[in-house]
Amino acid sequence: MRGVMLLSEAIAVARSELVKATDATIPRYIRCLVWQALLQDPGTPASRSRIARLEGACVRHVQPIWDAAHPGDPAVEQRLQLAEDLLEGRVVLPAEDPRLDLEAFIEWVTSHHGGEYDSATAPALFVLDAAQRALITAGWAARGHGARSFLDCPEGYLDADDDPWSTAADHACACAVGGAPWEEPARVDLAARRRFWTWWLDVAVPRAAHP
Repeated sequence: MRGVMLLSEAIAVARSELVKATDATIPRYIRCLVWQALLQDPGTPASRSRIARLEGACVRHVQPIWDAAHPGDPAVEQRLQLAEDLLEGRVVLPAEDPRLDLEAFIEWVTSHHGGEYDSATAPALFVLDAAQRALITAGWAARGHGARSFLDCPEGYLDADDDPWSTAADHACACAVGGAPWEEPARVDLAARRRFWTWWLDVAVPRAAHP
């Protein structure tokens, strides 16, 4: 595992990887360098909240996909708002709160949206999944821990090494705009995926570092 880089160095490495990536994706173990740089001092509340704020920004960026597929359904907005409330200290939730339970969320999605796999609803489910993960990360940060999962990325580790339910929030957002790695080529938009990751590097990460 590489040593922790400065954020500018980590962004430069990630940008170089994106330029040469044939799948228009920044590999997870490379994104981990950025996460580590954001968490230079994980003992402070400000540092712990950076990953949660980064994930929330990613979901906000792709939220129109959910809104277009499910007009009037507040599921994504409710999760984002609760995440923001947790980070700002306006709400306190215990670790066992069902809203922070990923398994309960997966069961709910399976029962309510299990058959939604067309060109509009499948991307929307990635947005919802990312919103739930952003909420869980915010819960971890608000309770004073949760950095470890972002520091443990073995060299060469890819999002494809996870099952679809284990993907990171930022990667779920990229899947929403550009298709998932396991999808048929006809459903993949490499240009859209590359635009998302470029935005992630240029806008989302710097804002998370300096809110």
